[in-house]
Amino acid sequence: RCDGCKLLLIYRQKDGTHSLAKHKRSCQGGEIEGGTSSLNQTKVTEFYLSSKTYNAPKKLKEKVKLACTEFIALDSRAFELLSGEGFSNMAQSIFDAGKHFNPTSNINVKEFIPSPVTISRHIDNLYEKKKSELVQFCSNMKTYCIICDFWTERFTGLSYCGLALRHVSVDFKLYNFILGCVLYDVESQS
Repeated sequence: RCDGCKLLLIYRQKDGTHSLAKHKRSCQGGEIEGGTSSLNQTKVTEFYLSSKTYNAPKKLKEKVKLACTEFIALDSRAFELLSGEGFSNMAQSIFDAGKHFNPTSNINVKEFIPSPVTISRHIDNLYEKKKSELVQFCSNMKTYCIICDFWTERFTGLSYCGLALRHVSVDFKLYNFILGCVLYDVESQS
């Protein structure tokens, strides 16, 4: 790792220290005091700690941005999907799984993504867990709003009723909980 610009350099045995010397000549990150490395130099093992965060290279960010854009467009998903906590947790889990492999490994990500059937089998467990969390959360609420929404799906003609609970905390954070979405077969939605 360059102490000047904080760039992580790749070492290949056949090149020796050539990549470090070449980088040092072109580094724009500033000169190291006294021309020698600091006593506080980061150890290589610190790069693998999950508690340490780094700025992602621009090229990698562009690749992820393109993949996210394709995901939203090709799968017809809402733009807000990417900002959800569930999506972030999933992406972080996949990223953490990738850290266990050598960068030259050829891993197919499909091996890590469960099938829709597997996910459907775990929905009930997640529902029960989130339901108990919601009950505990609601017991501390003093104000809330219940939203009832009716709509008809154009293609099938089926009508639905959705119920949501919204709450704004004292630090102005909006909490939105979908309480249910049920088939509504009464002639009048009122």
